[in-house]
Order: sequence, then C-alpha cells, then structure tokens
Amino acid sequence: MKNWLPSIFAVDKQISICADAFNHCSSLCPSESGVILAWYSGSGECQDDQSVYITYLSQGKSSTPLRIGDKTGNPIVWREDNKNWLLWSKFEDDGPMTSLAQRWRYCSLWVQQIKHTPNIELIGEPQRLAKSSDHLLARTGPLIQPKTTILPLYDEINRECVVYQGSIGEFNETSRFGGTNHIIQPTIWLEGRRLHSLSRNFGNGRHRSLYYFSDDYGHSWKFGGLSHFWNINNSLAICRYRKRHVALWNNIDSQYRKNMSIGVVEWVDAVPHPHLIQILNKEHGSYPCVCVSDDGSLHFAYTNHLRQIEYYVWNSAAFNKYLKRS
Repeated sequence: MKNWLPSIFAVDKQISICADAFNHCSSLCPSESGVILAWYSGSGECQDDQSVYITYLSQGKSSTPLRIGDKTGNPIVWREDNKNWLLWSKFEDDGPMTSLAQRWRYCSLWVQQIKHTPNIELIGEPQRLAKSSDHLLARTGPLIQPKTTILPLYDEINRECVVYQGSIGEFNETSRFGGTNHIIQPTIWLEGRRLHSLSRNFGNGRHRSLYYFSDDYGHSWKFGGLSHFWNINNSLAICRYRKRHVALWNNIDSQYRKNMSIGVVEWVDAVPHPHLIQILNKEHGSYPCVCVSDDGSLHFAYTNHLRQIEYYVWNSAAFNKYLKRS
C-alpha cells in the first residue's frame, strides 16, 4: 500500500490508498475502534489481475491488505450481528462480450465473513449469493434493520435495481424497480417508515438522479420523479449522520465525473440543501462510499483522478466546522 499518511483520525485529514495502478469502487463499514475498507485494484479495469483488497483502519494505522484473488471486484462490506461481512463479484466470462467492460455482465456474487486481528482474515467458506446468469452486481452497502437486512443490487444487463432481503445464507430477491427508466447502483436509506432510493442513470435526456420510494420496506417501489441531484452516469451514496442525511455525488450537470461533493439532504423529495454543499475534488472523483464509525466519526471515500482511493475522516468537530463554513 502506497501514499499512506500518518495520524488519519484528525480534523479534515485525508489519505490516498492504492494497491496497483488502477484502484476503484471502495466500500466502508464500522468495526470496533475503526473501519474496514474494501476496493478493487489491478493493472487496469477488468484485467485478469484485478482483485478485491481489504484493510482495517484504526487509530492512524492500517493493516496489511488482504488480496481476495484474480478476476474479483465490486466489493461491499458491512456489519451485521456484530460480525463483518464481505460481498464480491467474480468474472465468469460465460456470455457474449465485445469489450472487457462487459465482463461485469457475467459475474457470480459471493459472501464471506471476515475479521481483523488486526490483519483481515477470512472466516469459513464463501457462499454464492447469485449465479453469473443473474447478471447481478453490488455497489452500496445494505440497510440493516431489526428483522431483516435490505441489500441493494442491480442487474447489469437489464439496467434495473434489484433488492434482496434476509440474512447471511438466507437472502432472497424481494423486488425490482427502475427497469423502464434504465437505472442501476441504487443507494437506499430509511426516513421514518419510508425507504428512499437514488440511482445512477444513463442520461437519456434526464440529467438528475431518479428518486424511488417504498412504504412496505422494499417489497414494492414507486417512482417519485427526478430528484434535485445532478446525475449523468454517476454513482452516489447517502447515509445518516448526526440526525441528518449526508450525500456524496458529482454535483455537476455533465457526464464527466467531476466536482465530487458532500452535502446535506433535505426532504421530502431528495433535495440537497443549497447552502450545505462542499466540493471535495473539482477534478475526477467517482464511486463514493460513506459510513459512520462507533466513535461518531464520518468516514467517506471515492476514486480520485490518479485512480487511487481518496479517504477522509471527519469527527464531529470537523462536521460542525463544515456546517458553519457552508
């Protein structure tokens, strides 16, 4: 791991993380006194040497990254029942393709328990969540509820959002939405008894993320219209922090992945607060992720213009400073 700066748990600190030349698609989840970070890296996008990597970050130190293996990608990590879990995809290459990027169409999905001591270790054997013929991928972490875990996925070929629910070893598909609008990579959050979702679109004359909601905990979804978040072919992420919902997205009316920004979400129809938006990176920034650690710090990351994972930690003082400055 390169470019590791010391003392990351300080106000407005940031670091850049890389394992190989190309680093992308990070995911974060809390664990004990720190967070687990997963991403994929290789000599290039969709090359055979592309692999998921996982590290544990705590008190200004990082564990030695664990490499999952060739042809793996799109990891997400989460904590459920005080255990940490990793989901990743694996290229199966068992369908027609005309480009390397189409390897994403034919991936199996796998889930496995992980722990850190402090280095990341795999526990037991991986369980297959989906076959390559399902064409499913993950992007954002699940929503953990008292009786079920809501896992957002998406169909890479049919360009629709897919929701699985259950627990480890017992996940089942419960709903799909957005197929007629061609959207993928949903981020899902809860406000009251309503689930909300914003997703990546592909333009088609619409330059904002499409908003969907569910009043039956994800078993059915209704189209709520265009949100106020710019989105032309970009991933975005939202999580709850200090009684607010924080969003990371490309705040630009363009297909170019610039102006990676953090902002506070207003209600009811998914509106970014106009005075609470801060640009993190005016250059290239993509595929953000965000989580809250047990000590109340906000952790977020995205892929920067150097194709490294740019990672931030804001404690409550830093977040309050952001609110005042914005």
